[in-house]
Amino acid sequence: MKRIFSIFVIVGLFLCSIQLSAQEIVVKGKVISVNEEILTNAQVRVKSSKESFPVDSLGFFTVTCANKDKLKIQCPEYGIETVKINGPTDLLIIKLKKTGIDYTEYATVERILEALKPNMEISRSGIVFNEINAIGEPCGPAYILINGIKSDAFSLLALSPDEIELIEIKKADSNAIARYGTDAKNGAIIVKTKKAE
Repeated sequence: MKRIFSIFVIVGLFLCSIQLSAQEIVVKGKVISVNEEILTNAQVRVKSSKESFPVDSLGFFTVTCANKDKLKIQCPEYGIETVKINGPTDLLIIKLKKTGIDYTEYATVERILEALKPNMEISRSGIVFNEINAIGEPCGPAYILINGIKSDAFSLLALSPDEIELIEIKKADSNAIARYGTDAKNGAIIVKTKKAE
């Protein structure tokens, strides 16, 4: 009788542990660079559900996942970090290290831009971020600088990926305006070519 009771207790504990590990929890966090810059282009992917969630304009995210699940955090030009979840968390800080990008792996500058910031409309007449700008309006065409000179989408898209040294996407916020002036209220695309070195 004691043996049967012991088996029931062991099976019961085992089933409880399975239920606890499968229980859904809420994880809140923030994605920043190792230099403590906010990474607004980051994505957080839940391993078990394969769902991806973008971070907000301050780098914060909230996801629901299983206890003991894993989150994969990535951002263009930065490394990938995988974090094992051990219970609910109110502020999980994820720091990503800059890795760079090989622009020559892309067929066109348009493909590079799509990799750096997936949610934008790209045409030769202008590049528009699908977000609200610094003054609370839908974005118009982004401000484009090539080698420190104001340029346009046509000139940018005409470049070959082999010519690109660096492309930086600046979000449509007050930081872009502070650095580049009111022309950058809709965000900015800063390009440095290899010839400019």
